[in-house]
Amino acid sequence: MDSQPQRQSSVILGLRAFIMLAGLVAVPLAAIFGSSLPNLVRELGSERQDEVGEPVVWNTAIRSSHTEAPRFGPLASHETPQSPETHSPETHYLQARQDGGNAAPVALAPLPPLQTAPVRVATQQPAGTRFAEQPPPSTAIAGGSQPGPPGPERFTWMERRLRELGATYYLLEAWGSDGGLFRFHCKMAIAGNDQLNRHFEATDPDPLRAMERVLTQVEAWRAGPQIRE
Repeated sequence: MDSQPQRQSSVILGLRAFIMLAGLVAVPLAAIFGSSLPNLVRELGSERQDEVGEPVVWNTAIRSSHTEAPRFGPLASHETPQSPETHSPETHYLQARQDGGNAAPVALAPLPPLQTAPVRVATQQPAGTRFAEQPPPSTAIAGGSQPGPPGPERFTWMERRLRELGATYYLLEAWGSDGGLFRFHCKMAIAGNDQLNRHFEATDPDPLRAMERVLTQVEAWRAGPQIRE
């Protein structure tokens, strides 16, 4: 019990003695070297500056030999923008067929308007609009157009033919719960009146075949007696 206070007191006495000895040594040294200490610091600083040398000054007047381009000037070379990738209408139809029932309706790309039959998109059907009955696919048409070209060009040919006959609206879309069919329908102007239309439609597993059946209906209707203005 008594040994611990004795140790603490001996430590305190040792610290006091060390502080006193440090003061006795530091005071005479400060008195002797106090006036020469600033000079010593300055000498050391000048020697250090001599070793480093003169400071480097950058000459901002020197410019690169290369001519700087204007900030908003034209580029030296121009790249020709690449046109977006185009797909034929038949490719869109095949893509819609592969997608199944989730495929969105496929709208036909419009052609430049013809002078004989201007086209309007999505005109409302008036009360007098009639729906045409679908004739059998094998029905022959008197005075109809010649068979169109095969392959992808056939779609473009049939689309142009429909517009020549007075189509004001047409659409190809996936049909059925499983998406295995295609439905093509269009509206034809009656007596040149875009506000009075007749509706034609056909459904087939092949999109071009559905479009061909509608064209057959339209040509048969146009070949019959028409209402004159």
